[in-house]
Order: sequence, then structure tokens, then C-alpha cells
Amino acid sequence: MTGKTVAELAKELNVTVQTIYKRLNKFKTIEKDSKGRKIITPAQEEEIKKELNPTTTVNKQEAAAIEALIEQLKQKDKTISELTNLLNNEQVLHQATQKRLNQLENNLIDTSENSLHSTNKENNNKKPHKTWWEKIKNTFKI
Repeated sequence: MTGKTVAELAKELNVTVQTIYKRLNKFKTIEKDSKGRKIITPAQEEEIKKELNPTTTVNKQEAAAIEALIEQLKQKDKTISELTNLLNNEQVLHQATQKRLNQLENNLIDTSENSLHSTNKENNNKKPHKTWWEKIKNTFKI
């Protein structure tokens, strides 16, 4: 009989003995040596290795899908970064516009107040308007 014991294969594949027994119990025929230990044939060993090996075709497909998803995430990160920069620029522009608007508003208020004060001063400095008869009346007093 050629083959390996369960313990030998478990040690070689760096897995537990229970893991090998789980895979071994799927086979219909299991050979035993003179001491009654289960012997794994080369065909069974290959089948167990395929099950435990992470580089099967399904895993290769999964790896390709993961790579595609990672690439999409990188693209989305780039887009998010660009949009964040644009948003920051818009916020700076908005703040500058708001500041300028406040300045213009303050200038308009100041101008309105100055205009109002000057009009009031002019009105206060003017003598009351006299009619023509009131002006003549004082000239011919007896």
C-alpha cells in the first residue's frame, strides 16, 4: 500500500486531523494499514488538496471579481476626492461673495444714512419759506 496516513497529510497541509477526516469521509472506499490506521491514496490526496487549495478556478474567478471591485472603488475614491475639492472651492467662493455682499450692503446703508442726514441739515439750515406778502409786509411797517 502506498499512501499517507491522516496525521502525515494533516501535518503536510498544515491543517488539523479533523479537517482531513471530514474530507476523507466523503470517499466510498478507505484503505487501512496493518495497524488499522486509515491510509489516503494518491488520488484521494489530490482530491483533498483541491478542496483545501485556495487557487481553484472558482477562487480565480472570485479574485478577478475582487480586482474589478477594487478598481471600481479606486475610481469612486478619485471621483469623491474631485467632488470634495469642487465643493471646497464653491464654499470659498460663497464665503467671498457673502463677504462682498455684506460690504456692499453696509456701504448702501452708510450712503443712505449720510444722504438722509445731509437732507435734514439742509432743511434745518433753511429759513422758513415766506410768501411774497410776508416779505413785503415787514418792509412797510409804520
